Amino acid sequence: MLKRKHIALFICLLISIQACTYISQLEVLGADKESTRKIDLSRQGLTEIPPEVFKFKNLETLVLFRNKIKTLPPELFEITSLKKIVLDENDIDSIPPTISKLKNLEVISMRNNEIEKLPESIGELKNLKTLRLDFNLLVTLPESIGDCYSLEWITLHDNNIEILPDEMGRLAKLEFLEIGKNYLYELPRSFQFLQSLIQLDLSFSGDLLRVPDELCNIRSLETVYVNQTAIIPYCWQTRINSRFNVVYIN
Repeated sequence: MLKRKHIALFICLLISIQACTYISQLEVLGADKESTRKIDLSRQGLTEIPPEVFKFKNLETLVLFRNKIKTLPPELFEITSLKKIVLDENDIDSIPPTISKLKNLEVISMRNNEIEKLPESIGELKNLKTLRLDFNLLVTLPESIGDCYSLEWITLHDNNIEILPDEMGRLAKLEFLEIGKNYLYELPRSFQFLQSLIQLDLSFSGDLLRVPDELCNIRSLETVYVNQTAIIPYCWQTRINSRFNVVYIN
């Protein structure tokens, strides 16, 4: 019985230490809320974003990696100075439409959560350059993703994606696209217009993934990752270009 009490006290002490850690960090930063540009509260066991964070109105980077956060409160989207949000390895299941308020946002990283869909309003993020949503529960992307014309890097592997919108073909600045380990049957023909694309990861995107011949028109492409069962264009198999490689993943 005594041992159980000791264990309980020890757990309570750990929780208190974690709470004190992030509170003390915010207190130190709070000495000058106007000049603070970055807050990192990773690995703190947080179940919500501390309200103190919303007092930093000029914040540009918010890192909350590996916590237990489930929801994104409205106050978060009032920090319009934000350029980078990192919420990898939490328990988030949705992204509110109000994310469109963050017009300066350049990086969204929410890998390893439980997100099932993106709001249509994400298309209003015209400065977004990097979107990392690996290891979620996405089935598709909204058509408005094609309006995020600054996107350069998208990673979506390990989701439940069955179809991708044709509108993605409008992402003229996209250089890296990772969509491996999903349930795709074919890629949109509009992908031929991704003329900045350098690397395309299709490994295990679908058991019989079909890649349209039109993708032969992507001259910037250097590396494609596919598995043996994918049906790829003949031109990819015969292209004579020292910079171009098709890498088969077993």
